[in-house]
Amino acid sequence: MPDHPQPLPAPPPGKSGWPWIGFEVSGGNRDASWPRISIVTPSYNQAAFIEETIRSVLLQGYPNLQYIVIDGGSTDGSVDIIQKYTPWIDYWESTPDRGQSHAINKGLSRCNGEWFNWLNSDDYLFPGALQFLASSIRDQPQVMITAGRTRNLRQGELRESYGCRLSQGRPEGLFSLGLNQPGSLLRLAPVRECGLTEELHYTMDLALWIRLLLQGELKLIDHEIAAYRYHENSKTCSAADVFAPEEFSVLHDLFLSLVSSSATEALRRVRALCPAPQLAFTAASPVNTTSITRAFFDRLFVTDSLLFRALRGFLKDDRRAFPEFLRLIDCLRPVLQSVYAGNFAAVESRALLHALQETGRITSWPAARRVLFAARTPATVRALLRLWLKS
Repeated sequence: MPDHPQPLPAPPPGKSGWPWIGFEVSGGNRDASWPRISIVTPSYNQAAFIEETIRSVLLQGYPNLQYIVIDGGSTDGSVDIIQKYTPWIDYWESTPDRGQSHAINKGLSRCNGEWFNWLNSDDYLFPGALQFLASSIRDQPQVMITAGRTRNLRQGELRESYGCRLSQGRPEGLFSLGLNQPGSLLRLAPVRECGLTEELHYTMDLALWIRLLLQGELKLIDHEIAAYRYHENSKTCSAADVFAPEEFSVLHDLFLSLVSSSATEALRRVRALCPAPQLAFTAASPVNTTSITRAFFDRLFVTDSLLFRALRGFLKDDRRAFPEFLRLIDCLRPVLQSVYAGNFAAVESRALLHALQETGRITSWPAARRVLFAARTPATVRALLRLWLKS
């Protein structure tokens, strides 16, 4: 961060509060006793939000900060906004790229910090966020990621707060890992070693986090770090259906890397629908294959409908997704019976019911009949009746 103690440009008319009026500008009195943090903001045509993002970083007052902005060649006025803050930004460019992951990798190649994260140009940091994160990781070399909490920003209002989720221990818990990407810091050296997989457009952060957490620890702090903005052009709002196919692909490859099993033969056809290259994951210590297998299939069928949601995303037609889902359950029956022993019937019923509930109605009568055949309970009957009334 260039040494510029003078205040930032005045905020646009009508803007008040954080981050329009904030703390001291970062970089004024550099203090190397604080770990150096490199922040990259990838952006493309986000003129409506990027100034708020930039100011939230520069007004952190963090004494050892490197800030990089990688714009993809915006044509909406974003470049004019970025140029206003050139004296306070270590590096910025505005050239076409191959997408968000490529932009982040371009910024990553210029980072020189000990810790790193990217902050999307429609999100922003809360006051003092970097100090809270940096304070949590002093003298803790085993920590790969530190993360606080993030607030969702919907229609200009800060609403629900969420943090990371990592249950069951490691690495079993990685199959149900809940990320808090904007509210975290990642150790730069291992991030630089693996980079972001540019063929992943929605789950590049999940793949990166898994790689890091197979090597070290996640440190959680109970403090709000960032705001995650929902708007009509954000990935979360505009392309929600495509998250599941990529997430399935990442977790399939994680399972295949950790467990040598023929169970995935039935899933390879599904995985082949994702254009991303096969990912390889390596654990720093031996893993419990039984627990890994259970965690993987729990995510596919029990705690989530990930496999069915992935099929819907790949095939884009419930009439095609349900027959394929039923076929996969039949193909996986031997391994599922082994994993769930006497509970297989309940698991099958729950998986099929969840799939029907994903569509909001009885889209597949063969699936509905199998739900009843597998577990004819009052709760199951009531759930099917509700779906039938909507059909």
